Amino acid sequence: MRWGTFLHDPLAWMRRVEMDSKLQTTDSDFLLVAPGYIETELTRGLRDHGEKEKMILQRTPIGRWGEPEDLAGPVIHLCSRSGDYIGGEVHVVDGGFLGR
Repeated sequence: MRWGTFLHDPLAWMRRVEMDSKLQTTDSDFLLVAPGYIETELTRGLRDHGEKEKMILQRTPIGRWGEPEDLAGPVIHLCSRSGDYIGGEVHVVDGGFLGR
């Protein structure tokens, strides 16, 4: 499996899981958290590039970069008892970026 592709394309991961009959016959459940633009070392290049950062912030309704802590709530929810009946979902945590 090429994890890099799946990390950057959650829908590719879901298609892979859907097609893999071995995974469908287990008790495994697949939930994904798809982060938007999160302020980390990996995104420093975008943040340091004035035009790209401006485009990202203008398109993000919340108007700021995400922080790693912004992902904690959805992850805790999906891993807790309250997420037991949720399956096959992609939870987008992007400050509304994809909604625009």
